[in-house]
Amino acid sequence: MTGREPESQETALEFLRRGRKGFYPSAIRTCEGDLFLICDALEDYADICEQYIERERDKLTAYQVGAIECRIERYRYIAGKYAAAIGYDREKALARCAKRRAAEGREDVGEEALSALVRYGTENGKKNRRKA
Repeated sequence: MTGREPESQETALEFLRRGRKGFYPSAIRTCEGDLFLICDALEDYADICEQYIERERDKLTAYQVGAIECRIERYRYIAGKYAAAIGYDREKALARCAKRRAAEGREDVGEEALSALVRYGTENGKKNRRKA
């Protein structure tokens, strides 16, 4: 836990770990937000690998392309399994993010407007001082 998440949101990710005498249960304590990040990272990495294949296909052997495609399938499988377990929908999250970024862009007054406001404020301040 990083200290910024409430303890009530902490989750245990349980798995079997291989040891010298067989398998034994183990767990990683984490929060749901960390699992969201893991899902996003796996999906993003799969996208990066697909772009790499498209860009470098003529330089890669068929074996290399196949090996990368197998990894891509595995990344997407793991991300999908975790997302289903925690009820995470990446497409909805991306849509919310795009909507939020669009709203932030509209609220941005820009540097020119801010500098004009400062200029206007200092000019009015000088006029008010002269009257007093």
